[in-house]
Amino acid sequence: MKIIVTSGPTRSYLDEIRYISNYSTGKLGSLIARKAALKGHKVIQLYGKGSGFAAGKNIKNIEIETVAELLAALKRELKGGAEAVVHAMAVLDYVAPKKIGGKVKSNKKSWTVKLVRSPKIINEIKKIAPKTKLVGFKLECKAGKAGLLKAAQELLKKSRAEYVVANDFKSVKAKKHTAMIIGKSGFIKGNIAGKERIAGEIVNLLTR
Repeated sequence: MKIIVTSGPTRSYLDEIRYISNYSTGKLGSLIARKAALKGHKVIQLYGKGSGFAAGKNIKNIEIETVAELLAALKRELKGGAEAVVHAMAVLDYVAPKKIGGKVKSNKKSWTVKLVRSPKIINEIKKIAPKTKLVGFKLECKAGKAGLLKAAQELLKKSRAEYVVANDFKSVKAKKHTAMIIGKSGFIKGNIAGKERIAGEIVNLLTR
């Protein structure tokens, strides 16, 4: 199969040297890409600038910086055909409407920044490629198991994904990454501990 894996953070520039971003190392996405490649799949990894990426046979790496760049790359790669997309990238929900040219001077007492909603990338994937299998990710903060399950089910419905991987930021930050996987038919597996195991479960689901 050709599998597109998105991973890492996105950025939105405020001026020429300052930007906002989010918490994502790209490690889990890179593990998914590597495990898929080891099973013989052709992998396209769209990774956020400054984050890690998988390298090796069967893997093509494309660096992404902004939400607009991600959407453009996905459209391009999906038009070329792909059996699956694993959308693990942390996409900014809010971005600066435009980048200020040059550098904002540091002699101001305050700097008010206005942010606007960015496109919900996961909701665009099935519009571009309806038959492509989609794995989405849902990160919540202190939601609890019930909250995670509800959030995953809502994302499944809105994005039309086949699977959603739900995780809590507390476990990710503590480097004790645990996750649950929800499918269209309901709960699939919970308490999957460690990025290696999570990545393995995702690749196995797609391979089956």
